[in-house]
Amino acid sequence: IKEVNDVSEYLKIKKLYAQKEYEKSLDLINEVMLEYPTSLFRAELLYYKIKVSAKLEGNNDEVIKLSKIYLREYSSDDNVAEVLSLIARAYSLEGISTQADYFFDRLFSEHKDSPFAKWGYIYKAQMLEESGAASKALAFYEKALNETSDIDIAATAAFKLAQYNIFREKHKMASEYAMKIVNAKPSFFVTKYEESLE
Repeated sequence: IKEVNDVSEYLKIKKLYAQKEYEKSLDLINEVMLEYPTSLFRAELLYYKIKVSAKLEGNNDEVIKLSKIYLREYSSDDNVAEVLSLIARAYSLEGISTQADYFFDRLFSEHKDSPFAKWGYIYKAQMLEESGAASKALAFYEKALNETSDIDIAATAAFKLAQYNIFREKHKMASEYAMKIVNAKPSFFVTKYEESLE
């Protein structure tokens, strides 16, 4: 019965994550990992702990630490591409670009067809933008937009390209990118309300 309990707890964690209850999800993950140290769901629990930590602000060190454990212990798991994208993003947010580049390179070479590689293009572009390399960032946003069939990735890339072109006073091109979002997923603007108004 105890072994079955970790299954139901794992399902609760997935549900909390889907409902964006990240704090509650993290608390439950910690409880389950403590109570069931040999759970068959250990890889999934660690994976969700990484995902939850990535959603909570200021948890980049935790994402990095947990991702290293995950990549070492579960290197053949199905979720490796996503974990690589999250650790690369965490390093880039911390301003450690050499480490970020190492994980971006792994993501792009080992999982180039994964949607997480396309998210990786966006994360890498954001890192380049922060460092002042806007033209290099532009290339990664375009790569993400042109290589994905995922509407959220495409909308995010198009939004960034629209912003870039507004800043460069290329308004016609900016409006073309904005119209791509309007035609494909107009609700995207609500998720970035303040930026969209600007």
